[in-house]
Amino acid sequence: KEAFSFLLELGANPHYSSSERMPIIHRTCLMSDSFWLREVLRFGADPNLLWETSRTRRPNRPMFMAMRYDNFHLVPILVEAGASLTEQILIHEGSDYTPIGYAAKYGPEAVETVLFFLDRGVMPTKN
Repeated sequence: KEAFSFLLELGANPHYSSSERMPIIHRTCLMSDSFWLREVLRFGADPNLLWETSRTRRPNRPMFMAMRYDNFHLVPILVEAGASLTEQILIHEGSDYTPIGYAAKYGPEAVETVLFFLDRGVMPTKN
């Protein structure tokens, strides 16, 4: 952790992408330890960054990765950093991939996240 922070302090790019072109902020949302996400955000990572994956061809945002990998506790951190509450977190035509829409479809694990969004005035879209 010290080395990671030190590299960012020295000017490492918080939007760096790994060999499979996954941005660091998306990778940090795969990890349950919030330290990694907080650090890249502290050094300017964009909480709304779209990653155009080579596998699915459906761009997604860090919030999608956090929810997809059951790291719902990272969602408030992303929102606090400026993540959109209304933009789609996975770009896929014909599906509701707004943050609250995806969380609502995810199931019981996401109930607190849905309540978090509702507390912030986010309303589900009508399909």
